[in-house]
Amino acid sequence: MKAEMTKDILCASLKNNLAHKTLDKISIKEITDDCGLNRQTFYYHFDDIYQLMDRLLKKEAVSIFLDQGELLNWKEGLTLLFDYITANRDMCFNALTSVGNQYIYRFFYDELYAIIRNNLENTVEGCGLDEKHKEQLAQYTVISWGSYIVAWMRGIVEETPEEITEFLIGRIRHDHPTILDI
Repeated sequence: MKAEMTKDILCASLKNNLAHKTLDKISIKEITDDCGLNRQTFYYHFDDIYQLMDRLLKKEAVSIFLDQGELLNWKEGLTLLFDYITANRDMCFNALTSVGNQYIYRFFYDELYAIIRNNLENTVEGCGLDEKHKEQLAQYTVISWGSYIVAWMRGIVEETPEEITEFLIGRIRHDHPTILDI
C-alpha cells in the first residue's frame, strides 16, 4: 500500500510539473524534490520519467472510465475524455508536444479503443458484423477520432468538444447506419 501511495505522490508531482513545461524538460530531481523524496526512491518504483508518465495517464484517465463501468455510450465516453483533457489541458498539451509524446498518443488509442470497442460490442449485435470487421472498425475509428482530438488540442480544429462529439458520432451513424443504438 505504501508503494502505491509513493507512486501516486510521484505522479502528482509529474502532473504538477507538466502543467508548466514539457515532459522532456522535467528532471527526476525536480519531481523528487517537489515531493520530498530522493532519486533512489524514484528509481525503486520507475525505470524512467516515461514510465512515470505512462502510469500517470493510466491511473488518472483509466480510473475515470472504470468508475463508469461498461455502461458508457459513445457520447458519455467522449464527454468524459474531453472533460479530462479540458481539466488538464496544459498537462495534456505539454505531454503531447514532448519528446515522449508516444505516451499521450498511446493513451488516446487505449482509452478511445476501450470506448469504441465496448460500444461496438453492445450496439452491433444482430447487425452481422464479424469479429474481424468489428476490430477493423474499432481501429479505424480510434485512429481517426484520436487524430481529430489531437488536432483540437493543437488548436487546428476550433469546434467545441460538444460539436466534435456530435460530429464524430454523426460520422459513425453515416458510415455505419446498421449501428443503431449510438
